[in-house]
Amino acid sequence: MAPTLEWWELGLRLLGAAAFGGMIGFEREYSDQPAGFRTHILVTLGAALFTIAGAYGAAAFAGGDLVRFDPTRVAAQVVTGIGFLGAGAILRQGINVRGLTTAASIWVSASIGVAVALGYWTAAAFTTGIALGSLLLLRPVGRVVMRSLRKSVIKLVVDVESGARLGQVNDVLDRLRARVQMMKIVGEADGERQIVMSLEMPPHLQPSEVVDALSEIDGVSEVDWSR
Repeated sequence: MAPTLEWWELGLRLLGAAAFGGMIGFEREYSDQPAGFRTHILVTLGAALFTIAGAYGAAAFAGGDLVRFDPTRVAAQVVTGIGFLGAGAILRQGINVRGLTTAASIWVSASIGVAVALGYWTAAAFTTGIALGSLLLLRPVGRVVMRSLRKSVIKLVVDVESGARLGQVNDVLDRLRARVQMMKIVGEADGERQIVMSLEMPPHLQPSEVVDALSEIDGVSEVDWSR
């Protein structure tokens, strides 16, 4: 015999699914994403209702000889169908693609709705908490970590007087562990020249340190830098 739900439990599961989805949607709304608060509520609510209809709505027909009761069939279709909605949240702006995280949050919200509909409250609550932690905390943490690991690139313009030894510039950069990506020398050999270069710098090195070190070289009159 197929299981049934009391009306209050049915309402509780639908409200719970909407609440969990709303938590994730609020973060997306706050981040000004294309799918926000209301969208995530509707996704979790719809996924929950589809699952409840598939798992409990066939109770009146389960006694028939030709009825084969499969509570997972509707939930499986929710997983497949939600991909189309998630794809609609992905936007391409020039060479950049936005909305991948929002599409993933929609997919996770649908799974939360399915879990709540089946009574897996603990799994739904943990998933909501982990999803919110990923959206709220991992972005700033990731930026800090990547900033510390990624080597920055700056552009330097060094004005040197006639007679200055250009090899000293390379010696200073080697000592600072700054790698030259591009170098161009503008001007005549017997007059004032400009050295235009792009430098890849290690994480601990600041542009001001490079400028100060190059300014101490005899014959260097000015050093400018930009990113």
